[in-house]
Amino acid sequence: MISKSILKQDIRNNWKVWLTITLTTTAFLILIAWVLYIRKDDINRPDFHTRTMIEMLQMSFYGVIALLLPMVYSIFVGNKLVSMEVDKRTLSNYLNTPIKRTKIVITKTFFFVLSLILMMAILTVAGLFASGIFDLALDLEIFFILNLGLLLYHFAISGIVFFSSSYFDSSGNAMAVGAGIPVGFFVLSIVAGLDESLEFINNFILNSLFIPADIIEGVNIVLPFLGMLLIGVLGYICGIIYFDRKDLHI
Repeated sequence: MISKSILKQDIRNNWKVWLTITLTTTAFLILIAWVLYIRKDDINRPDFHTRTMIEMLQMSFYGVIALLLPMVYSIFVGNKLVSMEVDKRTLSNYLNTPIKRTKIVITKTFFFVLSLILMMAILTVAGLFASGIFDLALDLEIFFILNLGLLLYHFAISGIVFFSSSYFDSSGNAMAVGAGIPVGFFVLSIVAGLDESLEFINNFILNSLFIPADIIEGVNIVLPFLGMLLIGVLGYICGIIYFDRKDLHI
């Protein structure tokens, strides 16, 4: 069900933005680890408010950087994979071949998901490398759970963007919705944290399913993780079905 020619084309079209986002996010992770290394004496002081590398990463990396940078990748590439190709009529090159429409969109789904998995795998390896080279205490179990949660979060985001890209004929509309929803979730998560009276907002946003502090504190994350997985799967399945059945004017 995968077209090698389309997969190669998607890789050629998107590898630069993937590499840029991956390296930038990885660089931030290593930079934060280096800062922890040079401040190790301060962190070990009895009066310092945090004790571990994981706690510092939760505040400085997983709370903002690890959410926003891969989100930019998902928004840009997700829109480019389908709706932008419809706009530019480049999909007509595939649709005029024996390759079925379902195979085209499944291949693009495969590329999108695989690229996110590889991005998170590189981040994980970079974190392990940084903790080793800077001799920092890293709770491996929590670290892996955090990265799994981060992957599921971006899988859910990518599913939303992919469905938007498959649903709208105009890349402008697809970008507005596909970018507006995840960015809106992120902004609302910040608003919800400003005051206890606004915490009810968390009941309606995706970001409430991935809270790094809860993972560190040992809160049960099975249902939130399953929720993010379900959102992503539904987004991709609905996107594939809708794209396969829609009337394309190309």
